[in-house]
Amino acid sequence: MGSQAKDRGNLPEECRIAEAYGIDLTLLMANLERTPAARLAELQAMIALCEQIQRRTLSEEILTRREELELAETLRLFGPLERS
Repeated sequence: MGSQAKDRGNLPEECRIAEAYGIDLTLLMANLERTPAARLAELQAMIALCEQIQRRTLSEEILTRREELELAETLRLFGPLERS
């Protein structure tokens, strides 16, 4: 990838400090080279995978209770939907 060949001296000071602490910025830098739409698509795919795993491993009771809690939280935050 072209960004890895770039001079590390061109990094912002915060990035150089993070690297000095041992933080690997490779994945972050590669992700930032992608478009926002591409990053969102990958995030949505990861969410779908997590949901699929949960549907296969969690009991129906737990899934139902989680949906109830999510609905209650949505109603608390946004109120009921108004129909026109």
